[in-house]
Order: sequence, then structure tokens, then C-alpha cells
Amino acid sequence: MCLHDARLLNMGRQDDTFVMILEMEPPARHVVILTFTLEGELRIEDTSLQDKSPADFVTWMYEEWNLDRRRRSCFSVLLSNGWMVELAFRDFHYLVVQQVIPSRNGSAVLTTVAAQSA
Repeated sequence: MCLHDARLLNMGRQDDTFVMILEMEPPARHVVILTFTLEGELRIEDTSLQDKSPADFVTWMYEEWNLDRRRRSCFSVLLSNGWMVELAFRDFHYLVVQQVIPSRNGSAVLTTVAAQSA
């Protein structure tokens, strides 16, 4: 699944759990929820794109998955607002769901849900 240009709806942390919620670029109607169990501190650097003008929303530019010198799994993502989010993690899960879209008569339509662990 390509997350490039997905819209970052929100991200948050509680204890050692960090969550990112994304909306896929249209015409896709999927929401992606990434959940990391942190192995260390979360780092958000906000100087990556100092000359970037602010936008109405933040999009996903690119990500990297690596192992650090201590053999921990590491993740980093550059966002369109210039933030670089970096973390080491011990567990990762993702969930891809169809958006619940109101139909013309006001009822909700829900389709496929896919959950994965890595």
C-alpha cells in the first residue's frame, strides 16, 4: 500500500503506544490506522522543510523502515509541513478500513475492513 500523498488526519501517543491516522489520496476511500509499540522515545523534528509554506492539511511524503545499531526496528516519515517523525518500535500493526460515507438517503454504508500485523 502506497501512503504517499495520504492526508494525516491525526496522531497521538499514550504511554508506549503511538498511533497515526491517515486518509488515502482520492479516489481511494480508505482510512489507514498505524499503531506502533514504542521502544524508546518518539522524536518529532520540525526543521526539515523550513522554507515550506503552511498548508490547510498535512500529507505523507515518504517513509523509511530500518534497523538501528542495537537491532531495533526504526521508522521515520517526512510530512508535508516539514515534520520528520522518528521512532524505534518493538511491535507494529495497521488497519485499513473503508470510510463510512453517508448515502443520499442519510444512511451509512460500510464495506471491507482489513487488519494486519507486521
